[in-house]
Amino acid sequence: MKRNALLSGMLLFISISARAYDANSQVDFSVTGTIEPITCNVAILPSDNVNIGTISSQHLAGIPGGNGPSTVISLQFSGCTSEVTSSTITFSGEPYDGTYAMIYKNNRSGSDAAGGIGLQLFTTSGNGAFTPLGNGDAYDFQFDDTETNTFRMLARLYTPYGNVSAGAFSTTVTFNVSYQ
Repeated sequence: MKRNALLSGMLLFISISARAYDANSQVDFSVTGTIEPITCNVAILPSDNVNIGTISSQHLAGIPGGNGPSTVISLQFSGCTSEVTSSTITFSGEPYDGTYAMIYKNNRSGSDAAGGIGLQLFTTSGNGAFTPLGNGDAYDFQFDDTETNTFRMLARLYTPYGNVSAGAFSTTVTFNVSYQ
């Protein structure tokens, strides 16, 4: 009898336990957290209005592929969230023409605009090779472990055909940055 009572008690305990974890039971819980955007502070150095200087039209006229002196422009990344290890920088602006899409067109027009000239923008790799940064080009820039990472570019006036006329030059290049 004692044995039957013990067995009955065990069966009752097992059936109660099974009911507590029944497949139809509902258990609610809450989860909270914060999703941090992947960001960096980005500064254009020396400023976002770069003066490339004055060049004599005689220095470039009649020389297809002629160019002026280079000016350093930098994108400085700082204050990045901890997940950021690199960025993809995509360049956009109005191309010079269909043949020279990697050169940015002079946005000035009229009698005071320089003719036959565009802006060439490029970066150099560790081996010294030039990488053009034209309209639609994307460049993957790897960050190091420092607080501030600087992507350096060179900008210069460039004449693809050599038919240069004197005047003012102005163009706009947009840097679109995404982070990995």
